[in-house]
Amino acid sequence: MFHTLFQHANDGMILHGTQGRILEVNPKGLNLLGYTRDELLNRSFGKLCFTNNLPVAARAFETLQRFGSANFELLLEQKSGDFLPVEISSSFFTLEGENVILSLIRDITGRRQAEASLQNSRSSFSNIVEKTSDGIIVADEAGNVCFGNLAAVSMLGLTVE
Repeated sequence: MFHTLFQHANDGMILHGTQGRILEVNPKGLNLLGYTRDELLNRSFGKLCFTNNLPVAARAFETLQRFGSANFELLLEQKSGDFLPVEISSSFFTLEGENVILSLIRDITGRRQAEASLQNSRSSFSNIVEKTSDGIIVADEAGNVCFGNLAAVSMLGLTVE
């Protein structure tokens, strides 16, 4: 049953030893990273990490050792040389007498793009609100003023707190 789940999972799955040596990888993991199974087997999981992310990976491994599981985000190097933003959920367990780590890998490229788009939208909205000559005031349901742009503050003769 585990083999079937492993082979058909929607997330990449990499089974590796506690020293990082990759023992097995599922088809989705191969597809995400662009490697063949033979290219990844016995390779170090750490060698897939973007160099700047090694401190993140080290902290995640400490958390993994301490609590038995860890969730973290980093960049993994694809065979093409591109770096893929991923969310990784790793767990320790024993398989056939050997301590191993199962890492589930999810591509978060879409999430990162949506976050960047949202940040751009917020920035644009903020610029429009601050640069308009119209006074804009935002109040909550109780009538408490939550926000006033500079034009509103100036029109009403108020000061910014």
